Amino acid sequence: MQYEKYFRCALASIVIAFAGCSGGANPVTPAAYPRTAQVAQNDALPSSVELVYVADASGPLAAYSATSSGAVHPAFTIPDPMLANGYWGPWGVTFDSGGNIYVQTFLSDATSYVFGARSHRFIRAFMGGGPDTRSLAVDSKGYEYIATSEQGSMIAVMLPGASGSANNLYEVNPVRSFFTDEAAFFPWPSILTVDSHDDLVAALVRNGPNAIEIFAGGAHGSDTPFRVISGSRTRLGNCLGNPCNNMAVTFSPRAHEFYVGVFEGAQTRILVFAEDATGNVAPRRTIEGNATALSGDGILGLAVSQRTGEL
Repeated sequence: MQYEKYFRCALASIVIAFAGCSGGANPVTPAAYPRTAQVAQNDALPSSVELVYVADASGPLAAYSATSSGAVHPAFTIPDPMLANGYWGPWGVTFDSGGNIYVQTFLSDATSYVFGARSHRFIRAFMGGGPDTRSLAVDSKGYEYIATSEQGSMIAVMLPGASGSANNLYEVNPVRSFFTDEAAFFPWPSILTVDSHDDLVAALVRNGPNAIEIFAGGAHGSDTPFRVISGSRTRLGNCLGNPCNNMAVTFSPRAHEFYVGVFEGAQTRILVFAEDATGNVAPRRTIEGNATALSGDGILGLAVSQRTGEL
């Protein structure tokens, strides 16, 4: 994927949105936050401009034009808001239905940051679950899903609008949490997404065949997946060797398809599954081979254009 190829210095994950991303139910009103020169650059961008947001663990969140190619400067950046007792190290990025930006950091006591859709002003922060939170997804109702690792692989579900305070490291109790069958401590980003039904989709490496597991979303869903894609025909790989066939996943509402990146050295590939795929099913199509430039690289993040459907 061209954006990972050109912008991969300490890259954690990516997502695509429009400069004036808005819409959805009840977007959150941003709190007062001092603008920076980097953030203010977005004021000149038309709302029709499509941007690629890059979470870079060594720096700010950066947004590039979706038509960029080569060594280019970002259209704008969102820097560390410098919260007391917060930790900034962008590892994952996603959006809610109102276009607000969620940045997930990675550390034992990692903070999740939320910024306004157009203003990019800081709104709130929270820490859900842990240790080593590393992936974040938000459904259309505002429920926030956070994947953790190291001491058992758990997914925490946060109520919409979760917000913590500095005196307890922004910790907020999940409304729901459950352990998965993921192999312990593989802090790969971009393993969570949501589908068109607000179900949670998790790309899990396992001590056996890897799997795409689909869980009921919201506060009261089951702790076990109601649908699983796994088996030799899926080509999702496994975590029996070293290194694991780590994965990244995203969902295209436009095509009603899952895109799954699978790391396997020279056989690194992207697999495409129908939204309702289940069991030991072959992907609809694959992207792989020398001409793709994927060979030998890890796929840390995937994003799909809302305008063109391009990956």
